[in-house]
Amino acid sequence: MKVQLKILVGLSLLLLAFASWGNDSDYIRLHNQYVAPHTALNYSLEVPAGVEFLTAKITWNSNPSIYDLFLTLRGVGFQISDCRLVVGYSAQCVVHFPPAGSWEVIIESNRSRNFGLEFYYQ
Repeated sequence: MKVQLKILVGLSLLLLAFASWGNDSDYIRLHNQYVAPHTALNYSLEVPAGVEFLTAKITWNSNPSIYDLFLTLRGVGFQISDCRLVVGYSAQCVVHFPPAGSWEVIIESNRSRNFGLEFYYQ
């Protein structure tokens, strides 16, 4: 009986996680990505209508120079390249009232880097 109850609770939690997944504010989450020196990685991001804030956060695993890793967000008629350094080895960009539609995300580096990339929208 206890085993059946544990399985039922586990399945319920799994279903709840899948049901709420589409409503989560996380839009993209990439971990342990790699960029080679003097290259660029491109990702695409679809921003739905009505978004008030789009936050892009990038983290890396070694002591960075602010010039080592570049994050550019390019949307329709809109581009942001400035990322401010925050606590830890991370930088983030916040776009207020971003235009809906397809955005291009560009990561560039002048050194080899492993990094993580997260996007949130509200």
